[in-house]
Amino acid sequence: MRPARSLLTTLAIAWWSLLPGAPAHAGPGPTEIAAIEATAPLENPSEDAVKAAIAAAVQKAARGAAAMGLPWLKIQSAYVRPGFVGVHVFAMATPPDEQTPDQQLEPGREPEPGGTLPDSSDEPPKIRL
Repeated sequence: MRPARSLLTTLAIAWWSLLPGAPAHAGPGPTEIAAIEATAPLENPSEDAVKAAIAAAVQKAARGAAAMGLPWLKIQSAYVRPGFVGVHVFAMATPPDEQTPDQQLEPGREPEPGGTLPDSSDEPPKIRL
């Protein structure tokens, strides 16, 4: 029987399969990004438990980003469901502040595969791994 794939592995494979002829080079390019969704179990709905579970989900996303060679994270959103929490993050090769204006999208727009991140006016946290 085939072992189950993790969500991060599935997302990474799906994202790379959309790129036509992804370049093969040693380091990340200035516009390389990945959209990552990570989840963590939630044992009870208390505020402290939710905060701890979200932190665990962000750490899981950060490990996936680091494995892809993308050292910067931009947290887009977090959600709470019965029994688990999840986070949506963008992992990128360069800090969002260093992207040129032509690399940034309008607020609220999703990046194209191999594209750049949306620019958010309420500035979610950025994490350097």
